[in-house]
Amino acid sequence: MWCRCHDLNMSTMQKTLSALIPIILLVFTLSRCVPASPGREHWNQAHRQFQKGDYVDTLAYLDDILSRDTGYTKRASGWKIVILGAMTRAAIEWEEACDEGMYFVSQRESKSYRICVQQYRRQVKTRLFALLDAIKEFEQATQSSEMVKLAFPLPNASAVASPILRRIKIGNMPPSDNILEAAAARTLDRHFILQSQDVVGVKDSNVLKSRFASLPVQVTKTQFLLGVARTLQQASSVFGAGRLDDNVRQRLVLKRARECLRLALEDDNKAVKNAARALARKTRVYAKTKTLRDNLQNR
Repeated sequence: MWCRCHDLNMSTMQKTLSALIPIILLVFTLSRCVPASPGREHWNQAHRQFQKGDYVDTLAYLDDILSRDTGYTKRASGWKIVILGAMTRAAIEWEEACDEGMYFVSQRESKSYRICVQQYRRQVKTRLFALLDAIKEFEQATQSSEMVKLAFPLPNASAVASPILRRIKIGNMPPSDNILEAAAARTLDRHFILQSQDVVGVKDSNVLKSRFASLPVQVTKTQFLLGVARTLQQASSVFGAGRLDDNVRQRLVLKRARECLRLALEDDNKAVKNAARALARKTRVYAKTKTLRDNLQNR
Protein backbone atom coordinates (compact mmCIF):
# COMPACT_ATOMS: atom_id res chain seq x y z
CA MET A 1 0.00 0.00 0.00
CA TRP A 2 2.78 2.32 0.92
CA CYS A 3 4.50 1.56 -2.35
CA ARG A 4 1.41 2.39 -4.37
CA CYS A 5 0.97 5.73 -2.58
CA HIS A 6 4.65 6.48 -3.02
CA ASP A 7 4.44 5.70 -6.73
CA LEU A 8 1.36 7.89 -7.08
CA ASN A 9 3.07 10.81 -5.30
CA MET A 10 6.14 10.46 -7.52
CA SER A 11 3.96 10.37 -10.61
CA THR A 12 2.11 13.51 -9.49
CA MET A 13 5.37 15.32 -8.82
CA GLN A 14 6.73 14.41 -12.24
CA LYS A 15 3.59 15.71 -13.94
CA THR A 16 3.79 18.94 -11.92
CA LEU A 17 7.47 19.42 -12.82
CA SER A 18 6.74 18.68 -16.48
CA ALA A 19 4.13 21.45 -16.46
CA LEU A 20 6.34 23.88 -14.57
CA ILE A 21 9.56 23.45 -16.57
CA PRO A 22 8.33 25.36 -19.70
CA ILE A 23 7.07 28.17 -17.47
CA ILE A 24 10.39 28.32 -15.59
CA LEU A 25 12.32 28.37 -18.88
CA LEU A 26 10.08 31.14 -20.25
CA VAL A 27 10.55 33.27 -17.13
CA PHE A 28 14.32 32.70 -17.27
CA THR A 29 14.47 33.63 -20.95
CA LEU A 30 12.36 36.75 -20.50
CA SER A 31 14.47 37.85 -17.56
CA ARG A 32 17.54 37.75 -19.79
CA CYS A 33 15.91 39.67 -22.65
CA VAL A 34 16.78 43.35 -22.35
CA PRO A 35 14.56 45.56 -24.52
CA ALA A 36 16.42 47.68 -27.08
CA SER A 37 16.93 51.27 -26.04
CA PRO A 38 14.79 53.88 -27.85
CA GLY A 39 17.95 55.39 -29.34
CA ARG A 40 19.10 52.12 -30.83
CA GLU A 41 15.65 51.25 -32.14
CA HIS A 42 15.24 54.64 -33.82
CA TRP A 43 18.77 54.37 -35.23
CA ASN A 44 17.96 50.98 -36.76
CA GLN A 45 14.70 52.36 -38.15
CA ALA A 46 16.58 55.32 -39.65
CA HIS A 47 18.93 52.87 -41.39
CA ARG A 48 16.03 50.87 -42.80
CA GLN A 49 14.23 53.95 -44.12
CA PHE A 50 17.43 55.31 -45.62
CA GLN A 51 18.10 52.08 -47.48
CA LYS A 52 14.58 52.34 -48.93
CA GLY A 53 15.45 55.81 -50.22
CA ASP A 54 12.97 57.48 -47.86
CA TYR A 55 15.02 60.45 -46.65
CA VAL A 56 12.04 62.20 -45.04
CA ASP A 57 11.27 59.28 -42.72
CA THR A 58 14.99 58.89 -42.04
CA LEU A 59 15.12 62.48 -40.81
CA ALA A 60 12.06 61.88 -38.62
CA TYR A 61 13.82 59.01 -36.80
CA LEU A 62 17.01 61.04 -36.48
CA ASP A 63 15.01 63.88 -34.93
CA ASP A 64 13.59 61.40 -32.41
CA ILE A 65 17.15 60.41 -31.47
CA LEU A 66 18.26 64.03 -31.15
CA SER A 67 15.29 64.84 -28.90
CA ARG A 68 16.55 62.24 -26.41
CA ASP A 69 19.83 61.93 -24.53
CA THR A 70 21.15 58.70 -26.07
CA GLY A 71 24.44 57.28 -27.20
CA TYR A 72 23.43 57.84 -30.83
CA THR A 73 23.16 61.63 -30.70
CA LYS A 74 26.58 62.42 -32.20
CA ARG A 75 26.29 60.13 -35.18
CA ALA A 76 22.64 61.13 -35.76
CA SER A 77 23.55 64.84 -35.85
CA GLY A 78 26.24 64.28 -38.48
CA TRP A 79 24.06 62.07 -40.62
CA LYS A 80 21.22 64.59 -40.47
CA ILE A 81 23.50 67.32 -41.84
CA VAL A 82 24.61 65.18 -44.79
CA ILE A 83 21.01 64.33 -45.70
CA LEU A 84 19.76 67.92 -45.41
CA GLY A 85 22.77 69.15 -47.37
CA ALA A 86 21.98 66.69 -50.16
CA MET A 87 18.30 67.66 -50.16
CA THR A 88 19.19 71.36 -50.33
CA ARG A 89 21.61 70.87 -53.21
CA ALA A 90 19.15 68.69 -55.13
CA ALA A 91 16.46 71.36 -54.85
CA ILE A 92 18.93 73.99 -56.11
CA GLU A 93 19.77 71.90 -59.18
CA TRP A 94 16.08 71.52 -60.02
CA GLU A 95 15.42 75.23 -59.47
CA GLU A 96 18.30 76.21 -61.75
CA ALA A 97 17.30 73.70 -64.45
CA CYS A 98 13.70 74.95 -64.55
CA ASP A 99 14.87 78.56 -64.53
CA GLU A 100 17.11 77.92 -67.54
CA GLY A 101 14.49 75.95 -69.44
CA MET A 102 11.89 78.69 -69.05
CA TYR A 103 13.68 80.80 -71.69
CA PHE A 104 13.44 78.08 -74.34
CA VAL A 105 9.66 77.62 -74.31
CA SER A 106 6.68 79.65 -75.46
CA GLN A 107 4.98 82.13 -73.18
CA ARG A 108 2.08 79.71 -72.68
CA GLU A 109 4.40 76.88 -71.65
CA SER A 110 6.58 79.09 -69.47
CA LYS A 111 3.87 79.24 -66.81
CA SER A 112 4.48 75.64 -65.73
CA TYR A 113 8.21 76.37 -65.60
CA ARG A 114 7.68 79.43 -63.41
CA ILE A 115 5.56 77.36 -61.02
CA CYS A 116 8.37 74.79 -60.78
CA VAL A 117 10.97 77.50 -60.18
CA GLN A 118 8.93 79.07 -57.37
CA GLN A 119 8.24 75.67 -55.85
CA TYR A 120 11.91 74.69 -55.76
CA ARG A 121 13.04 78.07 -54.48
CA ARG A 122 10.71 77.68 -51.51
CA GLN A 123 12.00 74.15 -51.07
CA VAL A 124 15.61 75.32 -51.03
CA LYS A 125 14.76 77.98 -48.45
CA THR A 126 12.98 75.49 -46.17
CA ARG A 127 15.71 72.87 -46.38
CA LEU A 128 18.48 75.42 -46.00
CA PHE A 129 17.09 76.75 -42.74
CA ALA A 130 16.58 73.20 -41.51
CA LEU A 131 20.26 72.66 -42.32
CA LEU A 132 21.27 75.73 -40.30
CA ASP A 133 19.34 74.36 -37.30
CA ALA A 134 20.99 70.96 -37.80
CA ILE A 135 24.43 72.59 -37.69
CA LYS A 136 23.59 74.05 -34.26
CA GLU A 137 22.52 70.60 -33.04
CA PHE A 138 25.71 69.10 -34.42
CA GLU A 139 27.93 71.66 -32.69
CA GLN A 140 26.19 71.04 -29.36
CA ALA A 141 26.39 67.26 -29.71
CA THR A 142 30.08 67.22 -30.74
CA GLN A 143 31.55 69.90 -28.48
CA SER A 144 34.13 67.53 -27.03
CA SER A 145 34.75 65.54 -30.23
CA GLU A 146 37.40 66.00 -32.90
CA MET A 147 36.12 63.21 -35.16
CA VAL A 148 32.79 62.61 -36.88
CA LYS A 149 31.49 59.09 -37.50
CA LEU A 150 29.54 58.55 -40.70
CA ALA A 151 27.82 55.25 -40.01
CA PHE A 152 25.49 54.98 -42.99
CA PRO A 153 25.80 53.11 -46.31
CA LEU A 154 26.07 55.03 -49.55
CA PRO A 155 23.13 54.70 -51.96
CA ASN A 156 23.84 52.75 -55.13
CA ALA A 157 23.87 55.90 -57.24
CA SER A 158 25.88 57.85 -59.78
CA ALA A 159 27.32 61.33 -59.31
CA VAL A 160 26.39 62.11 -62.95
CA ALA A 161 23.45 64.48 -63.46
CA SER A 162 20.14 63.01 -64.62
CA PRO A 163 19.54 63.31 -68.41
CA ILE A 164 16.02 64.48 -67.55
CA LEU A 165 17.46 67.63 -65.99
CA ARG A 166 19.52 68.26 -69.10
CA ARG A 167 16.31 68.05 -71.17
CA ILE A 168 14.51 70.44 -68.81
CA LYS A 169 17.34 72.97 -69.20
CA ILE A 170 16.61 73.25 -72.92
CA GLY A 171 12.85 73.49 -72.48
CA ASN A 172 11.90 69.85 -72.90
CA MET A 173 9.83 69.07 -69.81
CA PRO A 174 8.77 65.38 -69.69
CA PRO A 175 4.98 64.99 -69.67
CA SER A 176 4.99 62.01 -67.29
CA ASP A 177 4.98 62.50 -63.50
CA ASN A 178 6.58 59.08 -63.09
CA ILE A 179 9.57 60.17 -65.14
CA LEU A 180 9.94 63.33 -63.08
CA GLU A 181 9.66 61.42 -59.78
CA ALA A 182 12.34 58.97 -60.87
CA ALA A 183 14.60 61.86 -61.91
CA ALA A 184 14.01 63.58 -58.57
CA ALA A 185 14.99 60.41 -56.67
CA ARG A 186 18.10 59.99 -58.81
CA THR A 187 19.07 63.63 -58.29
CA LEU A 188 18.70 63.33 -54.53
CA ASP A 189 20.91 60.21 -54.45
CA ARG A 190 23.45 61.96 -56.67
CA HIS A 191 23.71 64.89 -54.29
CA PHE A 192 24.02 62.56 -51.34
CA ILE A 193 27.15 61.22 -53.05
CA LEU A 194 28.43 64.75 -53.78
CA GLN A 195 27.69 65.97 -50.25
CA SER A 196 29.48 62.94 -48.83
CA GLN A 197 32.50 63.66 -51.04
CA ASP A 198 32.67 67.18 -49.66
CA VAL A 199 32.41 66.26 -45.98
CA VAL A 200 34.87 63.36 -46.33
CA GLY A 201 37.26 65.41 -48.47
CA VAL A 202 37.57 63.28 -51.62
CA LYS A 203 36.85 64.28 -55.21
CA ASP A 204 36.36 60.88 -56.81
CA SER A 205 33.18 58.89 -56.20
CA ASN A 206 35.06 55.58 -56.55
CA VAL A 207 37.45 56.62 -53.79
CA LEU A 208 34.43 57.57 -51.70
CA LYS A 209 32.86 54.13 -52.21
CA SER A 210 36.07 52.42 -51.14
CA ARG A 211 36.09 54.53 -47.98
CA PHE A 212 32.51 53.50 -47.22
CA ALA A 213 33.20 49.82 -47.78
CA SER A 214 33.90 49.61 -44.05
CA LEU A 215 31.62 51.48 -41.64
CA PRO A 216 31.75 53.77 -39.80
CA VAL A 217 33.84 56.22 -41.81
CA GLN A 218 35.64 58.63 -39.51
CA VAL A 219 36.55 62.14 -40.64
CA THR A 220 37.83 65.13 -38.73
CA LYS A 221 35.28 67.68 -37.63
CA THR A 222 37.42 70.25 -39.47
CA GLN A 223 36.99 68.50 -42.83
CA PHE A 224 33.32 67.78 -42.15
CA LEU A 225 32.49 71.44 -41.48
CA LEU A 226 34.57 72.51 -44.50
CA GLY A 227 32.25 70.41 -46.68
CA VAL A 228 29.19 71.87 -44.96
CA ALA A 229 30.49 75.41 -45.54
CA ARG A 230 30.78 74.69 -49.27
CA THR A 231 27.11 73.65 -49.37
CA LEU A 232 26.04 76.80 -47.52
CA GLN A 233 28.02 79.01 -49.89
CA GLN A 234 26.42 77.37 -52.92
CA ALA A 235 22.92 77.47 -51.45
CA SER A 236 23.17 81.15 -50.47
CA SER A 237 22.78 82.07 -54.15
CA VAL A 238 19.04 81.29 -53.97
CA PHE A 239 18.58 84.50 -51.94
CA GLY A 240 20.30 86.61 -54.62
CA ALA A 241 18.88 89.22 -56.98
CA GLY A 242 16.33 87.88 -59.44
CA ARG A 243 15.60 84.87 -57.24
CA LEU A 244 14.37 85.30 -53.66
CA ASP A 245 15.89 88.82 -53.37
CA ASP A 246 16.63 88.51 -49.66
CA ASN A 247 19.95 90.17 -48.80
CA VAL A 248 19.53 89.71 -45.07
CA ARG A 249 19.07 85.95 -45.23
CA GLN A 250 21.80 85.60 -47.83
CA ARG A 251 24.30 87.31 -45.51
CA LEU A 252 23.11 85.15 -42.63
CA VAL A 253 23.87 81.97 -44.59
CA LEU A 254 27.26 83.29 -45.76
CA LYS A 255 28.16 84.28 -42.20
CA ARG A 256 27.32 80.76 -41.03
CA ALA A 257 29.48 79.36 -43.81
CA ARG A 258 32.44 81.45 -42.60
CA GLU A 259 31.87 80.23 -39.04
CA CYS A 260 32.06 76.64 -40.30
CA LEU A 261 35.45 77.46 -41.84
CA ARG A 262 37.14 78.57 -38.61
CA LEU A 263 38.68 75.21 -37.76
CA ALA A 264 39.87 74.65 -41.33
CA LEU A 265 41.52 78.09 -41.49
CA GLU A 266 43.59 77.16 -38.43
CA ASP A 267 44.40 73.61 -39.58
CA ASP A 268 47.99 72.42 -40.07
CA ASN A 269 47.04 70.60 -43.26
CA LYS A 270 47.92 72.98 -46.11
CA ALA A 271 45.40 71.50 -48.54
CA VAL A 272 42.57 71.92 -46.03
CA LYS A 273 43.68 75.46 -45.11
CA ASN A 274 43.99 76.53 -48.77
CA ALA A 275 40.55 75.13 -49.60
CA ALA A 276 39.09 77.02 -46.63
CA ARG A 277 40.82 80.25 -47.66
CA ALA A 278 39.48 80.01 -51.21
CA LEU A 279 35.96 79.42 -49.91
CA ALA A 280 36.26 82.20 -47.33
CA ARG A 281 37.26 84.65 -50.07
CA LYS A 282 34.10 83.79 -52.01
CA THR A 283 31.84 84.48 -49.05
CA ARG A 284 33.74 87.57 -47.89
CA VAL A 285 34.07 89.22 -51.30
CA TYR A 286 30.43 88.58 -52.06
CA ALA A 287 29.35 90.02 -48.72
CA LYS A 288 31.47 93.16 -49.30
CA THR A 289 30.07 93.58 -52.80
CA LYS A 290 26.53 93.41 -51.49
CA THR A 291 27.33 95.87 -48.71
CA LEU A 292 28.88 98.32 -51.17
CA ARG A 293 25.92 98.05 -53.52
CA ASP A 294 23.45 98.62 -50.68
CA ASN A 295 25.40 101.68 -49.49
CA LEU A 296 25.36 103.16 -52.98
CA GLN A 297 21.62 102.58 -53.30
CA ASN A 298 20.96 104.28 -49.96
CA ARG A 299 22.75 107.52 -50.97
